[in-house]
Amino acid sequence: MIAEALKWLARVPHPGTHDRRRLTIEGALRHEAMEVRDGAILGLWSIEDPASIPAVREALPKEAVPWLRDEMEKLLQQLAHR
Repeated sequence: MIAEALKWLARVPHPGTHDRRRLTIEGALRHEAMEVRDGAILGLWSIEDPASIPAVREALPKEAVPWLRDEMEKLLQQLAHR
């Protein structure tokens, strides 16, 4: 349920809360449940904010699930081209 909430949070069309929502989603990259980390990655894909690059770079070497690491690497590439 948290993962779905993160994806929904990313799609809220409210510029005034963008930074707070982004920071909340970035924090979920450190969650113990891989489903929540996956939701955070998908949420950051939706937001497409290069300001998330440092948080993703910090989380990447700590990620134990190979396919989530792959998704983080793809996310970094996308954000670098925004």
